[in-house]
Amino acid sequence: MTEDTENLVLEILKKIQSDVAFVRQVVNDLKIRTASVENHLAAFHLDLVQISARVDTLGRRMERVETRLGLIEA
Repeated sequence: MTEDTENLVLEILKKIQSDVAFVRQVVNDLKIRTASVENHLAAFHLDLVQISARVDTLGRRMERVETRLGLIEA
């Protein structure tokens, strides 16, 4: 290969290396963002479970009140 061809190949390889570095950075950023979304989703799920438990408790209490008042049969 001539020197011009070698320089051209070297420049192309440098550009590819730069592009790969950029893609790596983007992938790392996406990993961080995905982890953040997963954490928020887990927290949301926990909140939903707590709310569901609270609603179940209120439902049982309401049934007891209705039964005591004779609004429903035991």
